[in-house]
Amino acid sequence: MNPEFPASEARRTGGRPFRSRSRREGVLPAAELIPAATRLVLELDRLLEWVAEGAVTTEAALRLREGRPHEDEETLREDLACLAEMLDLLERGTAPALGALAEGEAPLRRLQESPDWLEGEELRALSGLLELSGDLAGAAADSHAPRLSLWRGGLADFRREVADIRRAIGEDGSLLDGASPELRRLRRLYGSEEQRMRKELERVEQDWRARGLLGDTGLGWREGRPVLPVNSGALGRVQGLVVDQSQSGRTFFVEPAACLEIRTRLSRTEVEIRQEEVRILRGLSEALRARGEELSASWDILLELDHLKARARWGRGLEARVPEISAGVELVIVQGRHPLLARHLAVVPLDLRLGEAGGDRVLLISGPNAGGKTVAMKTAGLFALLPRLGLPLPCGEGTRIPLLATVLTDIGDQQSIENDLSTYSSHLARMKVILEHAPLPGLFLVDELGSGTDPEEGSAVAMSFLERMLLSPGLTVVSTHLGQLKAFAHDRSGLQNACMSFDEERIVPTFRLVQGVPGSSYALEILQRMGMPRVLLDRARHHMGSEQKNLARLIGDLQSRVATAERERQAAEAGRIKLDSLVARYEEKLKAAQKEARELKHQAVSEAAQIVKGASRLVENTVREIRQGVAAKETVQAGRHRIAERLEVLQKSEQQLAPRPVAPQELGVLKVGDRVRLRDLESPAVVRRIEKDGERLQVEAGILKLSVERGRVMEVLPPEDRRERERRGGVSIHTSDPGLRLDLRGRSADEALVELDAYVDDCLVSGLPFATILHGKGTGVLRQVVQEHLRGNPLVLSYRDGQPEEGGDGVTILKLDV
Repeated sequence: MNPEFPASEARRTGGRPFRSRSRREGVLPAAELIPAATRLVLELDRLLEWVAEGAVTTEAALRLREGRPHEDEETLREDLACLAEMLDLLERGTAPALGALAEGEAPLRRLQESPDWLEGEELRALSGLLELSGDLAGAAADSHAPRLSLWRGGLADFRREVADIRRAIGEDGSLLDGASPELRRLRRLYGSEEQRMRKELERVEQDWRARGLLGDTGLGWREGRPVLPVNSGALGRVQGLVVDQSQSGRTFFVEPAACLEIRTRLSRTEVEIRQEEVRILRGLSEALRARGEELSASWDILLELDHLKARARWGRGLEARVPEISAGVELVIVQGRHPLLARHLAVVPLDLRLGEAGGDRVLLISGPNAGGKTVAMKTAGLFALLPRLGLPLPCGEGTRIPLLATVLTDIGDQQSIENDLSTYSSHLARMKVILEHAPLPGLFLVDELGSGTDPEEGSAVAMSFLERMLLSPGLTVVSTHLGQLKAFAHDRSGLQNACMSFDEERIVPTFRLVQGVPGSSYALEILQRMGMPRVLLDRARHHMGSEQKNLARLIGDLQSRVATAERERQAAEAGRIKLDSLVARYEEKLKAAQKEARELKHQAVSEAAQIVKGASRLVENTVREIRQGVAAKETVQAGRHRIAERLEVLQKSEQQLAPRPVAPQELGVLKVGDRVRLRDLESPAVVRRIEKDGERLQVEAGILKLSVERGRVMEVLPPEDRRERERRGGVSIHTSDPGLRLDLRGRSADEALVELDAYVDDCLVSGLPFATILHGKGTGVLRQVVQEHLRGNPLVLSYRDGQPEEGGDGVTILKLDV
């Protein structure tokens, strides 16, 4: 995609400078990517019609409905990169407004295709398009959209032409008097002649009425002429031109002779005015035609922007993203949602991996009817096609889409009486088409493989089909109810079983795809849920063959084991997360305690140094006084007394700083609520919990909550006196439990940040090391605001997006400095 596409090339390619129409050999295989049958089965036209609703121009809407895929890999990747930029601009609210294109499209086409001049309304509408081109061309480059910023370099500036149009044409499309001096003169002349005629008509009317020549009505107009109603009997007494007659014949409508000459001058002036208006309009139109190449090139870019923005608007409404393009033939769908279903329903997301890292290329999906098999296949088909059409996907991060040669489907009953095709025959006809395209790297979707005929024969045909598809470089997804195929898939390399899971307790499908496990049809369970007679169910079980029963039992047991393993995995993951949280929490607390101990030790050493320094000065001063004065007995005794007092202070300080180990037996029995002193921790601690063996304690020292061995306890302190606590200025802080999750959905940015700061403070006071902020996915604006605010909070050690089981992009997990 060349952002500086020349106008000549734009015309050669039909005005689509960013859509390559060439097929480059060796890049993408030559095949029909979207056959008509695939387009119909996947309801692609319905989806594209929805996308086209977001276009401003009719041409962009037509192109979107057409849905022509990219045929060039380089162009595709560039287009998707531009789409990602437009999605980001929409998210930021800085995408260009293109509404002016709607009104300017038709006038521009007429200007390009017809030699006639444009009328005032058309030029005025076109000026909005021209102004948009100039505004975008002169806008500063956007670091968030470097590719689209380059596009703007191809837009021309039409400010001079816009100024000329708006100086000459009013908002209603009429030419202004100031459009030219001649037009102003002619319009003034016309106005003065009109005023002269009006005065002459008033004079004649008064004269004729005074003479009793007129009827009851007054001045009127007939065939564009001013007339007076003259009684039939007085017609010979007036001078003028009879224009009309009443139905009764009693009144004639006469244009006074005195007005004929004035009206002739008015008609001549009116013609001259129109000639001047046409001259002005022609001049303005020709000025635009003189810049035809620039105008065409700018229109091509604006049209492409409209096309791109419509696709991005569609994707933003589905919270869609631009997927990765696979280097090989691998289809990875993470949390994918069928677009047409997600438009109105809460859809269970699809996770599917096929062909990944050279793995299985054929997937056999089984499970109950109405369990979601067909929807899963249609979702896979749409996901393989939509990026090739330049559309984003409603999916999670990590989705990868291959560049395929074709997507073929055998979904639905397409029997034909006219062509003598039964249901099974129509399936075989479509399977034949798929087999013909099997040597290509395509995606092949087959629903109800082996159905429509005898199960034994149908299974045999289906097995041979699967064997052939295992040799294909493409990807194949099929669904079935045949137990033989499930067993067949279990023993074949490259062929993987999968199932749509089923809630056996509630006897309802969950619509979730589970790979690696075959599924049961649950026909008898569904019959039971529908209230069928018990005897019918018992007889049905009786008629089931032993192999079928064993297979159903095996599948049920396997699914139960898989479900149990998944629950255990989730529990283990939750436990690991909790353990990591506790380890991190206590590591932080240990660091804080060690830091506090270092600070206290440093403070104590500093205080001791000051005491020693003061004592040294005292000794020196005392010795100096003794030497300088008379060594009186009283002087010597006073000096000795001062030195003894200071030594006593030093000894007490030393005793306080020195560790005082206490033998365990001296502690006696510890109980919850005791105040104790711990080794390596100056601050007293309170026992909050004692383990069963009594050798480990849970203690609280200020904001620290520690788990320590009993051997770290140096002594049991007496209970703290309330008056002593008040004398020290102790303060009790009572906080409400902030909870583990803060829900900000529905809040404005300002409201959310106020609540977020208060919540973080409460978490720190309560000692919570981790917290969850629920902001929802939506447009992503609230998530961005929250995370940018957290980045500048020194109390927040780190934050991350939630895992899928935690809420994904809809939550942010905090780690706090407690």
